[in-house]
Formats: sequence, C-alpha cells, structure tokens
Amino acid sequence: MSTGHLALLLGLFAVPALLLWLGHRLHRRSARVRGAFWGGAVGHTLAMCAATVAAMYPPAAWTGGEVARGVLGFGAMLGGGLIGAVLGAFMAVLPPDAMPASGELIHQRKSPDLPKQGWPRPRR
Repeated sequence: MSTGHLALLLGLFAVPALLLWLGHRLHRRSARVRGAFWGGAVGHTLAMCAATVAAMYPPAAWTGGEVARGVLGFGAMLGGGLIGAVLGAFMAVLPPDAMPASGELIHQRKSPDLPKQGWPRPRR
C-alpha cells in the first residue's frame, strides 16, 4: 500500500470517525474542542468536494508527472480535516477583541438613526 492510498483511507474513514467522536456531547466540551470539531467538519467537507472534482477529471488529460490530481484525490480529505481542526481550535480561543462580534459592524456605523444597541425600531 502506498502513502497515497493510506492518506486516502485515513481521510475517508479516520477523519470522520474522529469528528464523530469529537461531536459526541459537543455542548459540554470546551470552546477549543468545539472549534476543532466545526473547523474539521468544514475543512473535510471542502476537501471532499475538491477530491470529487479531481476524481472526475477526464483520464485523457492526465499526464505522467501530474502531482496536483494525486494530492487532491488522495490527501485532500486527510489534510483538509486536519488543517480545519487546527485552525478551528486556534480561532475558538482568540481573545474577544481580535474578531468583531456579529452585531458590532452594525454599531460601528456613524448614523444618527441607529441607537447604540441594535436596529432602530420601525416608525409608526
């Protein structure tokens, strides 16, 4: 078995099994574990789409020294899941002032119609 086949099998079976284990009782886990779970799930899903596109590439267009198709087809799901989990774990523990909250962008507008918090109430 080559390393490409091992990476494919790990990406197909080990990464989803690890995500399944991490997702068990997710609401009771720490923010770092929740971030790793969602980052891994998103990374694995995006890599799965890239691997599917690489698998559908017509064989007539393949070349002998083509590396990108092999990396995408064999290692993308393993790498995407692992990279997504690492990024998700680190993004979850950033200090609150490092990223704006979802409503902060609304509050930063310099409009007299907007109060300090939330949208203005509709005028009757």
